[in-house]
Amino acid sequence: MDEIFAFEEQRLGHVPDLIHFFNWTYNDQENRNERGVHGTPLAYEQVGGLEFFRELIVAIQEKWQRPLSLYTVCDRFRASALPDQALAQELAATAIHKVIENDASAALRGAGYVEGIFFPGFGNERWTDFFISDIVKMQRDTGCQIVYMDVFPRFSHLRGMPGLSPREDDMNVVRRMREALPDDVALWTEYPFTDVASQYADGCLQYYFLELNQTFARARVHRGEQQAQPGGCGVHQRRALPRGHFPVAALAPAREDQPCVRCQARVCRLLQ
Repeated sequence: MDEIFAFEEQRLGHVPDLIHFFNWTYNDQENRNERGVHGTPLAYEQVGGLEFFRELIVAIQEKWQRPLSLYTVCDRFRASALPDQALAQELAATAIHKVIENDASAALRGAGYVEGIFFPGFGNERWTDFFISDIVKMQRDTGCQIVYMDVFPRFSHLRGMPGLSPREDDMNVVRRMREALPDDVALWTEYPFTDVASQYADGCLQYYFLELNQTFARARVHRGEQQAQPGGCGVHQRRALPRGHFPVAALAPAREDQPCVRCQARVCRLLQ
């Protein structure tokens, strides 16, 4: 890290305001993500062991006076990674899967991986208890000053425990997480909370620089019939749609390798 910071100072004239370690539990030997564990020996093995990792974090935060953020994700787990294998099997048996074909961002909506990754439904108390205690232990073990939760709050279409909304469970999780972490540890997430729930978090990412209609929306064929106009895809022209009709099919437009779901056009005129 000394070499990295020296390079930053030489090239940019300063070091970053904070450091974030993304996907730090990736298993290089197995070439796979050890999802769902952050405060376990398996997680620390991927970064040279807890003692080595903690010494690095101390150097960053004390010598360089830069807070360190550690990446976590709580919507999925690898069955073989969980220390409690009975819990892993119980959660795997009740995990919610979605089959979404030809969708590059399927993982964002809880699609089942073929490599032993499972997505518990939100609101599962056993899973919630585990990942909160796991993340809290990670912070206590490492001394990191910032905790980041990826893919959280949740997408509103995901399925969870009967009678429980994603927003209600988001509030439950972030409040418990805030109460369990030290007051001087910052908590941030990928997406923003509601106004009420936001009081328990310290920040979130933003995607203003991305075209969200391409990145996150799921392709569907809308029910209305539209006549294609010369020179473009009439289905995806906002002005060609009936008043009040949202062009859902346009939300996941074709890329070079994926034609439009409605008219097979390679390039949607809406996005030209």
